[in-house]
Amino acid sequence: MPRFFQFLGWAFVIIALLLGIWDLVSWFLLGKFVVPDVGSVWYLAHPDSLLVLEPAISRYLHPYLWNPVIVGILLAPIMLVSLIIGFMILISLKLFGGTRRRTHLSS
Repeated sequence: MPRFFQFLGWAFVIIALLLGIWDLVSWFLLGKFVVPDVGSVWYLAHPDSLLVLEPAISRYLHPYLWNPVIVGILLAPIMLVSLIIGFMILISLKLFGGTRRRTHLSS
């Protein structure tokens, strides 16, 4: 299981780097610097789930979570959010994942 999370963390980091390169290349070719945010990319991928998310969080968790927290994440650049998620996964594996050593019982 730690290998899966390590793969997932590195996948988020690599995706973030590719998105950053894509932003720079599009800026160079098109002449305008547009950084896509998480909310617009999520809306392009699956708009219905984004519309259901707000009432679910406000009603079942806490209304305060939606406006400053989730909206802030949705307005953040997707490159930055995926980079932070990837590094958080990799750092948490280093801190809490610990290498498990198999012990062999000899009789």
